[in-house]
Amino acid sequence: MLRPTAIPEVPALPQGAAEMEQPELTVENIEAGLIDFKAVAEATRLKMQRHSGKGQTLALGRRTTASKTRGMQESAASLDSALR
Repeated sequence: MLRPTAIPEVPALPQGAAEMEQPELTVENIEAGLIDFKAVAEATRLKMQRHSGKGQTLALGRRTTASKTRGMQESAASLDSALR
């Protein structure tokens, strides 16, 4: 039988701690070295990739049977012409 384990108490963050964690994203803060621009750019790139894939998946689900067949025929035709 599993026994519940004690969960250690974590002290609460001081008031205003959330504000101290990340300075506002401005050119001045980036130039001052308060913000890691490469990390922010990477996070933005990943976010955009996630949203792009999500949109494409939704769009594929909305296609009708006729457009799916036509799209497959067009893909086959372009593949065939590329192989020639």
